[in-house]
Amino acid sequence: MRECGVPARIRTDDGAPFADTELLELSKLSLGWMEIGIMHERIQAGRPQQNGRHERMHRTLKEDTTKPLAASLRAQQSRFDNFRYVFNNERPHEGLNKQVPASLYIPSSIRLPRKLPDFTYPKGLLLRRVNNSGDI
Repeated sequence: MRECGVPARIRTDDGAPFADTELLELSKLSLGWMEIGIMHERIQAGRPQQNGRHERMHRTLKEDTTKPLAASLRAQQSRFDNFRYVFNNERPHEGLNKQVPASLYIPSSIRLPRKLPDFTYPKGLLLRRVNNSGDI
């Protein structure tokens, strides 16, 4: 987000680290997104097809970078970095009318603040402290 700006929304599944089973189903990560104004849009549980493009990208990522695994973490990271570049800048996408994502991407004009603002809860809510394990 420091490089590309803050998105208006992020769409995820309902698993960790994006959601929790307690406290309004908010995780530490999704609460942090709320603090900087990002809308967290979640797909329905058990419906990965609602995020099909993302799931397809993961399949391609695994096929192109992990079979076989690289010999070291540094080499594996290099594979991921190369995949990201090719996926966004060289590989045409059917869903984008055979264009590459980089040709259509517009960075967000909303910059990530250096210091995240303190979150202010609406009046009338009973506040409880939650530890890293999710216990109240």
